[in-house]
Amino acid sequence: LVHEEKKEGAPGPALAPTLRFWLVKHFYNLTPLNASALPAASSHANVLITAFSGRESDQAVTVFHILNTAGARKATLSGLPENVKPLRAVRTGGQESFRELAPVPVSGGSALLDLAPRSLLTLVAATPP
Repeated sequence: LVHEEKKEGAPGPALAPTLRFWLVKHFYNLTPLNASALPAASSHANVLITAFSGRESDQAVTVFHILNTAGARKATLSGLPENVKPLRAVRTGGQESFRELAPVPVSGGSALLDLAPRSLLTLVAATPP
């Protein structure tokens, strides 16, 4: 999860987190504590999805973690309740960690996504009452 880099003039190697570290931290930090796993499936072998329901800041939320293990691609997240509003979007990948993106609009229970290569996209929705 971390690798050592020798800094010039430093007494020893400095530790630097790798992408794997940031992906684990992203997943852990954006999944509500004591959340319940929800059924979720992907139709593409290079796109993995997990979903959780829990509470965050006294609000019920549903969290979708979408891991794209290959090149950039378009995807659709479907099966969302009709009254779900735009989804909060946070991405970690190659040169970015915990990058807050523009909210993802939802229409007709679906959201169109642009998945960056080798990245983890987390979408957070307020759970409808």
